[in-house]
Amino acid sequence: MGLLKAVLTSVQETLDNQYKEYFYCDSLDNHVLLKRGQFHQLNNHSAQNVISDGSMIVVNAGQGIIVVENGKVIDVSLEEGVYIWNTSTTPSIFNEDDSESISKSIDETLRKVSFGGIIAKDQRIYYVNMKEIINNKFGSLLPIPYNDPKYLSIYIKYYGVFSFKVVNPIVLYENIIGNIKDEYLKDDLVEMCMGEFYAALDTALTNLGAGGEGLQFNEIPTKQRELSKLMSHCLDDDWIKTRGIQIQSVGIIKVTPDQKSQLKIDKRDEELFKRDDMSFYDMQSEMDHSITVEANHDTWVCPQCQIVNDGNFCKECGMKRDKKIYCRYCGTKVEDGKYCSHCGSKIE
Repeated sequence: MGLLKAVLTSVQETLDNQYKEYFYCDSLDNHVLLKRGQFHQLNNHSAQNVISDGSMIVVNAGQGIIVVENGKVIDVSLEEGVYIWNTSTTPSIFNEDDSESISKSIDETLRKVSFGGIIAKDQRIYYVNMKEIINNKFGSLLPIPYNDPKYLSIYIKYYGVFSFKVVNPIVLYENIIGNIKDEYLKDDLVEMCMGEFYAALDTALTNLGAGGEGLQFNEIPTKQRELSKLMSHCLDDDWIKTRGIQIQSVGIIKVTPDQKSQLKIDKRDEELFKRDDMSFYDMQSEMDHSITVEANHDTWVCPQCQIVNDGNFCKECGMKRDKKIYCRYCGTKVEDGKYCSHCGSKIE
């Protein structure tokens, strides 16, 4: 038995004129991971829990299906289209996902199912939401340590959202969901997985700190792509094998330090501000000195009254400026050499 893909020009026309049974599922909302297919019976001779030979199964975009017999998955399709149930064929896999490892995982999972001589008593079709499941909120309950490159050891709290996708519906069904009457919601799965999620997230945040990427705590929300890669590295192998799901994105919206860490940060910022402020005044003093030197470049000191002048005659005693060289800093007459014999200043 297995699924055969049908080529149809009009689904409604085929339903009305040829098929007596068909399975269908409306669009799956973001909060629904798996839902039992709606059984439509156009005659009175078919049992609801048995898929009759020749029944049609419609798979919409963003959906996949798994066929379950007596609690075991016997077929799967992850490709949209119309399928015919044929009891004379072997199980088939339709999967348009580009990931070779995921396809192989589904193939190996399906091969473990035994079909020899089982008489069907309960057959069901479940529709799986294959779209990205978004807007899953998370937040730290307690502050966690963070090695900040600027503020060193601090404690932070955070909150954000993440998304995931079902990549192996067989594992999800057999390990997590099992036979259900109607539908399975994402909140049930997320609640179950959050312990593992937080453990991986704490590890990823450690790799963003001083020992890894070297990010300050307030820069974390700007590095969503790097965080998603780190989270995928920590979780994907385990979650694909045990849950059948894969992390797609992780975004931290806000990071805040705890009260003690905030005091430490404020103190550190104050110290850095004072240091920068002192550096500014040192630089300003040096500039002022340069301006003074530049301003005094053409001045001379009267050897008689020690008055600094900038003209050809002393403004105090009227003595004419001697054209001989005088030190512009202390006024000492320089007979020879490159430096003042009194103050040691370079003679220019």
